[in-house]
Amino acid sequence: MRASLLLIAAMMTAGWAGRTLAAETNDADYYPLKVGNQWTYDLTSDGEKSTLVVRIVKEEEVDGVMLYRLEAETDGEISVTEHLRVTDEGVYRCRRNGAQIEPPLCVIKFPIKQGDNWEGEARVGREDFDITGSTTLDEVEVPFGKFSAAKVIITTSENGMKIRSTDWFAPGVGMVKQVMRFGDREMLYELVDFTAGA
Repeated sequence: MRASLLLIAAMMTAGWAGRTLAAETNDADYYPLKVGNQWTYDLTSDGEKSTLVVRIVKEEEVDGVMLYRLEAETDGEISVTEHLRVTDEGVYRCRRNGAQIEPPLCVIKFPIKQGDNWEGEARVGREDFDITGSTTLDEVEVPFGKFSAAKVIITTSENGMKIRSTDWFAPGVGMVKQVMRFGDREMLYELVDFTAGA
């Protein structure tokens, strides 16, 4: 249970409401989904360092809907798969490691705005999750560069266990940083490289 909760929390992001962040930026640019896009992160946990590579590997039809398949690889082994969908209302996570998410989780709600708290719930397999989040604007610097970003703080709860995830999303790039806390542990993801698909 704990492993599945950590994996879900590691990739969750928020819905949005309030003042628009940037009128000239396409909302979908905050989580660009294109086959071939690849993000490489330095991951630090308990003093140990590793590398996480996330890729959009293909578009495929699942239950009659076209979805983007995302694969996350840790130190050479695929650790997570997801299926994502883009609509006029936002980006939604529909499947995780082959398991259907009901209802699909809103990863980013369009139009992207600031100033709102939000909450929701979802079921993956037999596990139910409660989710709360908030969005602010922030400047963030990581090995890949410095960005004006949307900062999303999410708390995920399952059977009394809480995980707090703070994610920074930059237009044209996607998630550039994440700090995840659960109990007295902390995991830090920082973007070191991004390659756009051809």
